[in-house]
Amino acid sequence: MSMHIVVTRLVDRPTLTVPGQPIETDSAAQITAQSGDLTFALTQGSGDTVTIRTVPPDATRTWKEGTSALSTAAALTTTVAALQSRTFTVERSGSSGPVTRAFYFHFDSPGSSGTASMSSTPAVSKLSQNWEAGGSNPVTTAYRADLEALPNGATITIQGDASFEGDPNKLEYNTKLAYRRAQAARSAIASTYSAKGFQFVVRPELSNPQAPTTAEQNAWSAAVGWPGNGAPNDRQHWAAHVTFTAATPGRSASVTVHRPAPTSTPTTVTVPPADPPVPEVSPPPDWFRSVRAKVRVVDSQLIAGQLDLEVDFQTMAEDKLAGNMGSAAGAELPRGRTLEGGTPVGPTNPADGITLFRALLQTDPSTGRVDFLLSAGADPADKDGLFAFGWLPQIDPMPANKDVALTVLGSYLSFWPLLAAAPPVDAVRDAVEGRDGAVVGAVLAGAALAVPGAVAALPWFRIERVILFGAEYLQTTRGGAYTGTVLVDVEMDWSMDILGIVKVARDKPLKVRYKAIGIRLTNRDIPAGASADYIANERWDLLPVFDSSRGYTIDLAGGGGGL
Repeated sequence: MSMHIVVTRLVDRPTLTVPGQPIETDSAAQITAQSGDLTFALTQGSGDTVTIRTVPPDATRTWKEGTSALSTAAALTTTVAALQSRTFTVERSGSSGPVTRAFYFHFDSPGSSGTASMSSTPAVSKLSQNWEAGGSNPVTTAYRADLEALPNGATITIQGDASFEGDPNKLEYNTKLAYRRAQAARSAIASTYSAKGFQFVVRPELSNPQAPTTAEQNAWSAAVGWPGNGAPNDRQHWAAHVTFTAATPGRSASVTVHRPAPTSTPTTVTVPPADPPVPEVSPPPDWFRSVRAKVRVVDSQLIAGQLDLEVDFQTMAEDKLAGNMGSAAGAELPRGRTLEGGTPVGPTNPADGITLFRALLQTDPSTGRVDFLLSAGADPADKDGLFAFGWLPQIDPMPANKDVALTVLGSYLSFWPLLAAAPPVDAVRDAVEGRDGAVVGAVLAGAALAVPGAVAALPWFRIERVILFGAEYLQTTRGGAYTGTVLVDVEMDWSMDILGIVKVARDKPLKVRYKAIGIRLTNRDIPAGASADYIANERWDLLPVFDSSRGYTIDLAGGGGGL
């Protein structure tokens, strides 16, 4: 069975709204002004960082702020703080006289194994199709100002180039590759500026581009210094070099970047009023440890109920009787006790006094059976149990004389399984009724009764203490039949000295513990072969009981003993 509890507040708690800490947000930088032959684009970075780029990209321009040169590139990364404005110029000086511009190609291009794309910056590597940063199309973007400034009919010389890969036998292959690069640059310029009517001088000059002569190959190799075009500068020679007489005017553009003040967003905080103080609740008593209740319900019918209560009698005794139960000097200690003035028995027995009580009632409607259990038991870690008879180590002095009564009690408890195997009551009844085997049963029962007393009477054996760890009463009734069983969990500590040959020391006794011995009163046990008259009449039996399934121990290692 489960229980579901819902708690609802009947009146909403009032709340209070107060101003909170405003949220500051950085504003984005903005281009507020630009002029010149270029436009600009702005990208926000982290914090105050921004990146400004020329559109179209022009890696030949020099960035300046005032008179200070910053870098020569197509983009500038810098910082602009809040409420700050910065103005930058990008300049390219004019050109006059002969100039040479590089038209870069990918490795082994143009040709069947490469593309004819060009850039103003070299390729990254032999295998990559990417260019170094800042490059652009040399015809339409990077060198457009130079080519547009040339007069109509101007002469342009184009020298094809190629890298040296360590194999002189590749001279013919690289001569043809250089020729293709020069022709690709010529075609791009001529088609873009067809109205200019430029005159082109293309080198190497080959009478048959598919089969250059040895003289043509050697002339080209000498012109570009081909054997010296190897790594690490090989990428600089994947190009065609375009030379002309420039008359290019200088170019300049400027841009102003401003970052506004951060924006402030107000916030509010909802503050619930403090709950009223929790009323003081008296703590449970120190001796109380726990209480648990269980019920079992089947088809809306209560079948069983169980109540467990755990208390610490040691703590309760300390609270109520501290200082009042100590023994006066020379006074004789009581035979049975659980504590000595509320003091635990030794520092190694922290669970002393902890006791579990259990009450259980269980019914079976189908058979009419009712079970009732009532038990009390010491904590499993408690070394001196619920009740102890005899002297206790670390508390009592070891008595010199043998306690005969205690030894008789402990002896009969130790031999209780023998009594349970040959019940004396059954033996007497069988003898009176003249049943078969009555004589043998009587002999066994008599032996079971005599042996414990005889052992106790011998001076060699002594019971040092008897400790009760727990007890229970179990009652079962059904249809008028009744069984009541009382069981105890008990330990007997034996010492012995047999003529000095076999000894078990008194301070390290032999411990015999039975978890379940006791007596049973019942009117349900009917022997096999009983007559109808016997069965018809109610028969009551009082029997000793030993339940070995609960467990038992005979402790030699912990208790000691030896020869």
